[in-house]
Amino acid sequence: MKKNGFTLIELLVTIFIIAILIGLLLPAVQKVREFANGISCRNNIKQIGLAWLLHENTHEFFPSAGGRRFPTIDFDGDTPRTVNKQNGGWAYQILPFMEQENLWLGGGTPDAVSKNELIKRTGVKTFICPSRRSSSTHINTLSSLQKVVPICAPTDYAANVGNTYSPLIGGNPTSEFMWPWHPDPMYMNGVSRPIYNGGAIQLKSVFDGLGFTLVIGEKAIDLRYLGEYQHDDDSGWHDGWDWDTNRIPNLKPQKDTVSNPALRFGKLYFGSSHAVGYPALFADGSVKVINYESSTKVLNAIGGINDSLVENID
Repeated sequence: MKKNGFTLIELLVTIFIIAILIGLLLPAVQKVREFANGISCRNNIKQIGLAWLLHENTHEFFPSAGGRRFPTIDFDGDTPRTVNKQNGGWAYQILPFMEQENLWLGGGTPDAVSKNELIKRTGVKTFICPSRRSSSTHINTLSSLQKVVPICAPTDYAANVGNTYSPLIGGNPTSEFMWPWHPDPMYMNGVSRPIYNGGAIQLKSVFDGLGFTLVIGEKAIDLRYLGEYQHDDDSGWHDGWDWDTNRIPNLKPQKDTVSNPALRFGKLYFGSSHAVGYPALFADGSVKVINYESSTKVLNAIGGINDSLVENID
């Protein structure tokens, strides 16, 4: 007599085999996804770097770090101010050079207040690493921020402030009381500088070689607070001289984690969710990966624009 259907044992064996196949395939799928995300992230860095160079070509200066935390974007009528007259940070200043001119202009809104509101609430996909998060906005859960930036449009990328920041102000070079609220221009030798202390630099000021000087890199984030308030991811990509958009490259890079006590909100560190290191854009337009285990010698060399320290990281 011909048998119809499966027996219970046959069905269980089939399910077991399918489960094994899924278990074997899933890591491969995850690796392929991360590989694709890594390419996308490096492409973001490349686009940002190209915008920095186009900004320099147009204005003869790199973008500045802008003004202080929670800046007001400055307009003269409907025209945004530029370079050292703009409190909005470097990410805002490069918008017209990455096909975001409409957002740079305030999206057609009628006045400076509404322009600022629209700009600060609008996420920019190029500023987001797909390995870390999918959303380009999140709600600030801290009550004191609700009136300032209720909806944060973050960035996963930060600019290089240099490798010689003074340890004298707060004692600890990662002290939240030392930086960024008390910057001393004598100790800033990176590409990103606030308008009230030195301001924007020119390409010709990079004496150490364009291919050896870091411009932009991915920043470290504490994944425990991803998507909600953390104080280096609360102001948004438009931010001025603040942790959201600026980091110190000679501090040991940190991999995103939920358990690393040294990270503590990412703070001043560069880093990423990628396995080996964080992608970084150099002043010649090249993109390289800075390994988490890079030597202090290398990390010091890539930070300064004019300290005569040169190290090849290829």
